[in-house]
Amino acid sequence: MKKILLVFAFIVVAQISHAQDATFKQDVMKMMDLSGAAGQYEVAIAQILKNVVPAKQAPLKADLLESIKILQDKMALIYMDEFTHDDIRAMIKYYESPAGKKFAEKSGILFEKTQMAAAEWSVDLQKIAEKYRAN
Repeated sequence: MKKILLVFAFIVVAQISHAQDATFKQDVMKMMDLSGAAGQYEVAIAQILKNVVPAKQAPLKADLLESIKILQDKMALIYMDEFTHDDIRAMIKYYESPAGKKFAEKSGILFEKTQMAAAEWSVDLQKIAEKYRAN
């Protein structure tokens, strides 16, 4: 009888934990969506599509969007490892605020501009590294 109760308790705890994890993951996905990640993906997709003939752009975009779903699922697990559910709820609250909404709206342009700044910095780093390169 004790074994049956122990197994039952284990099953109940496992189900509750799974339900909490599912809610946690849903909240992480919501936070990532509210954060403006979609704008960053749109910029990246647009850059990739520039290098593809027009006839192949639609199927490539569909494949890229599907791959983003897989990436987001993996990222959600990373966020769940690094943040508590309360942390994620606080982030959601921020992204639902006027400042958070503005940040999310600007995420695509911020991504694009920071990529350009990073590329310029990379050139500067190469110059610095060249000064110290062994001849």
